Amino acid sequence: MSARYLCREARRVAAVRDTFDNPQPDPINGFDYLEVVSSDQTVLDVFFVHPLPGEAGGIPAAPALTAANFVITGGDRITGISIEEVVETDGNRIRLRVDAAGDFSTYVLHLIRASGESEPPQFFDPRLAGIEFLFKAGCPSDFDCAPVHRCPPAAPEEPRIDYLAKDYESFRRVMLDRLAVLMPGWQDRSAADPYLAMVETLAYHADRLSYAQDAAGTEAYLGTARSRISLRRHARLVDYAIDEGANARTLVHFTVAPASAADGTVLPAGQLVAGLQPGAGAVLDAAARDAALRSEAAKFETMADVSLSSAHNEIALHTWSDTACCLPPGALGVTLKDNPKLSLAPGDLLLLAQSTDPETGARADADPRLRHAVRLTAVRYGTDPVDATPVCEVAWAEADALPFALPVDSMSVDGEVLRCAVAMANLAPADAGYWAPDAALLPDTVLEDDRPYRPLLGHRGVVFAAGFDPEGPVAELLAPPAGAPTQAAIRVASQGDDWDALPDLFAADRFARAFVPEVEHDGTVVLRFGDDTLGARPAPGTSFTAAYRVGGGAAGNVGLDVLRHVATPPRPGIVAVTNPLPARGGRDGESATHIRRFAPARVAQQDRAVTEADYAAAVEELPGVQRAQARIRWTGSWYTVFLIVDRIGGQSATGDPAFAATLLEHLERKRMAGFDLDIADPVHVALDLELHVCVQLDAIRANVRQRLEELFSARTGSDGTLGFFHPDRRSFGDPVYASAILAAAVGVEGVRSAALTRFGRAGAPPVDPVLDGVITPSNTELLRLDNDPDHPDMGRIRFDLEGGR
Repeated sequence: MSARYLCREARRVAAVRDTFDNPQPDPINGFDYLEVVSSDQTVLDVFFVHPLPGEAGGIPAAPALTAANFVITGGDRITGISIEEVVETDGNRIRLRVDAAGDFSTYVLHLIRASGESEPPQFFDPRLAGIEFLFKAGCPSDFDCAPVHRCPPAAPEEPRIDYLAKDYESFRRVMLDRLAVLMPGWQDRSAADPYLAMVETLAYHADRLSYAQDAAGTEAYLGTARSRISLRRHARLVDYAIDEGANARTLVHFTVAPASAADGTVLPAGQLVAGLQPGAGAVLDAAARDAALRSEAAKFETMADVSLSSAHNEIALHTWSDTACCLPPGALGVTLKDNPKLSLAPGDLLLLAQSTDPETGARADADPRLRHAVRLTAVRYGTDPVDATPVCEVAWAEADALPFALPVDSMSVDGEVLRCAVAMANLAPADAGYWAPDAALLPDTVLEDDRPYRPLLGHRGVVFAAGFDPEGPVAELLAPPAGAPTQAAIRVASQGDDWDALPDLFAADRFARAFVPEVEHDGTVVLRFGDDTLGARPAPGTSFTAAYRVGGGAAGNVGLDVLRHVATPPRPGIVAVTNPLPARGGRDGESATHIRRFAPARVAQQDRAVTEADYAAAVEELPGVQRAQARIRWTGSWYTVFLIVDRIGGQSATGDPAFAATLLEHLERKRMAGFDLDIADPVHVALDLELHVCVQLDAIRANVRQRLEELFSARTGSDGTLGFFHPDRRSFGDPVYASAILAAAVGVEGVRSAALTRFGRAGAPPVDPVLDGVITPSNTELLRLDNDPDHPDMGRIRFDLEGGR
């Protein structure tokens, strides 16, 4: 075996040919070239440098070569090709026949002494004892068949470069290190050097490009995105609308001096109400207003006009000659003492508050928690016929029902009547935030190039506010329903055209002048305009103006009596300003962690109703619904979905047109096409019970009976607990156990033991309370026991008391 070289000029054949003319050393022979001469590629003509042995002048002078002196190696798919015979010999040419044609790979023809050996015969050159060839050399080809022998260049040495460089400093260091190798004579590192200036410029741009590359990959996925704007867009693609937060709301009370300039006037909406400003009066002038805007004090703005009257500062309650009265929980009206200046009307806001502690008689000891605001739905003026006292009877909606017991008056130790509660008007709703005085867009003009217009707001923390119904109940005003959409308080205009703020542009056509405010984690707000496909694109050169409110979020949830000043045009007579209720409802925008956690689950959330369970679940999404059942039935020409609704408090679904309309509207976008909806109340199953009670010897039977009737009722007790058969304690299919009734009865003060003597449905055979011990309704029935003598068909319970006094 000898080494193989790649040489530009092959001279070995010529050197072997020259040995014929040089007697010293002895002449040698070897392969010159090879040709495939037959069409079936099985005949090879092999040409030698000199005549072959056995021919005239053959070299060497030896017997003729046979098929045993040749062997073929190589091949890919076809291997093991052998020489069948020597066809003929003519001078320096020998014709060989092989047993098969080879494939397209390279083969090697070897000259050997004998079969099984690898050395060539004597006087044959070992370098020319083998020749490479192709069986397919005769096939058409556009390339030169002569191989190109070229030595490959040496692999260049790679420079040592820090490929982990990602920022300005590391890029600058890499380039300076490289220049130190390429330009060792450059030693100047001053800031004025042009080479250094070029390096730092390139490092700056490389830093920005590296950030853009990293950001593109990072912001492309919900799980890795850092920008809140990116998270918002990813979430929106799965139909998850992130919560941008909401501003807080409260009520502001204005105390007006009698016969002043403010008495009898209307304070318009939009007045700034601020927290404590040292040294300032109730009304802020222009300078004090500017100082308040710059301060850290809470800042609110009124949401509606308010009629100011000194008679509405405090209004006494009228108890119709009774004393030691209390306004009970759930109250929907009250009687006020009238005076000539009292001018209450439906739609006004009224605050009921404890003004004096009923025990101590001190105003300073009044409980600030006993304050409740309502919106009046009815006002009727009249006179108490006993003492001719002018009175004003007011009422409000059930949504504003009094949530606690409010003591109206009490008796002092010396027998005097203490007025403990008052009503107050002069109330205006207010929400957190204020209009930024120097609002601006950065930039405020659309550029002349093709880049999309994405201006920034000049202030952070723009206000997002829920809708406001100026005539709705206070409960909804101060605490909007969960999930109520919020709107950014931004006004944008361009050359007289107003642009609307939308949560997204999916429903905006190419003519819609709209934009989307997108909020970052730090409160920075970017306005995204349309692209002439989804929303109109602002024309180059268009100038914009903006006005927006700032100061929302959870920071607006201030306590009561925090707001002290109002900034309004000179209005002498407003002597005090306060918020009698704490502000509530303010919340910050949804965090990145919350978005990543809940946005993927939106894909699995169902927005259609197909099965009975789907319809029932959709009904239960509505506020005020405890449980629901659905039944789909073929009604002759189409399918009808019968909805049985169990409302909180046992209210009727069919007897409340407003609720029924809300329910149908809620299901309209979810129901199957061609399916009718029919609303029904549950089937009420009256219970008929009889309880034998053994009363303790020292207990009074009448008191025990009263406690039992209060316990086994469908009402709310005096202490706020629900009766055993209250509608909110059970729903469809919930059973009643005899053991639970007996356990509750034994727990009543004065009861020694109890036993059920009748336990069953009204009008049906009783159930054995020991062997069976349970009454189970169907999944569309509600067990009911009101124990109301006016409605015996709604269930009753009788108590047979024995013992006691």
